[in-house]
Amino acid sequence: MICLCIIEFIFFFFQAEDGIRDLVRSRGLGDVYKRQLYRRGRDSGWIREILEGSVYLLISGLYNADSKQAGWILDDFQDNRYMSPDFGYPVFDASRLWFDVGGFSAQPNLLAGLMPHLDRDEPEVYIWMFLNAWAACYREDVCAMVEHPQPILGHSNCAIVKTSDQANAMKWLSYMFVYGPEDGLYLGRAIPREWLSGRREISAEGLCTRYGEVSVRYKPEVDGSRIACDAELALKAAPGRVVVRFRHPEKKPIQSVTVNGEKWDKFDAGKGDVDITGLSGAVRVEAGF
Repeated sequence: MICLCIIEFIFFFFQAEDGIRDLVRSRGLGDVYKRQLYRRGRDSGWIREILEGSVYLLISGLYNADSKQAGWILDDFQDNRYMSPDFGYPVFDASRLWFDVGGFSAQPNLLAGLMPHLDRDEPEVYIWMFLNAWAACYREDVCAMVEHPQPILGHSNCAIVKTSDQANAMKWLSYMFVYGPEDGLYLGRAIPREWLSGRREISAEGLCTRYGEVSVRYKPEVDGSRIACDAELALKAAPGRVVVRFRHPEKKPIQSVTVNGEKWDKFDAGKGDVDITGLSGAVRVEAGF
């Protein structure tokens, strides 16, 4: 009797999981999986709408991240999909809490929706999405990322170490320092401005890119008058461009630049970008404000 009950439960469980509510014994599990094996819920719900949703038209490059279609897709995710309780967490006052709990849904560090914002050179949005997802999943007691908060934000499910999610979070953290898409190599593109205040040095070492291994270290002056960037560019392929960004904590424009001790005039004062295309090895860039 016990064995029979277990078989009945397993049979019903798989049928329900595959979106089939009626218990029809003649189908059997084999027949169910012939039709459902390659869908696994991808025809509806969170997987289709969020995890593998239309944002992948941008991530895959089918739509340029700067296109008007990309803008429509990203606005839809931010305004509707991420904030929908059907796909994420219940938000009881969305208009007031949007900044604190927006930019992600269930299993926050599995979602790559922040990447088009980095490609669009929208560092503030990228940082906001990254930090919200990190805060939602990181647990100090285990020093690890949980799979996702359940049943609401602030709680955890039983998967206290989720390798795929942690790997994503660390990769996206490294992209703040070193990002190497097809069009070039970008250092410091999305470093939070606050990290460049005071005397604290920040660095990332031995990061692998399609162009080679890169290390970067930022050293700000305590009064904010100068920020130095020491880069090690062990390049095996030449990027189309190499740009070092200085995101001043007070948004001050660059006044002067030196590269390896020599005066340098290839910079965008407002954006804080210094073009060092063609250089490799040890490079020291200093920006004055």
